[in-house]
Amino acid sequence: MKKRIWLLCLAGAMVLAGLVLLALLSAKELRPYTVEAGGRVFTVNPRKQTISDGTHSYRYDLDPWGSIGYQLRFHYPDGSYYHFDVYRRGDIRI
Repeated sequence: MKKRIWLLCLAGAMVLAGLVLLALLSAKELRPYTVEAGGRVFTVNPRKQTISDGTHSYRYDLDPWGSIGYQLRFHYPDGSYYHFDVYRRGDIRI
């Protein structure tokens, strides 16, 4: 009986270690990608948390609130920022 519990704990620890390793490896794969909006092409760099149109670069922050939603903030070069809140139930507050 004790051996079976020990083996189950060991298997659980191995699965947890594998999930942590997978999460770390996928975080390293955050590569820049392009998005087209309003006839312009923007480059999004998730690792640096920047969005660039080729001329200007803007920083963004994503602040998750667990299961409630998140706040997305765009920082402009002059120090000002724009943010909006997105709630899981579908509400968006600007």
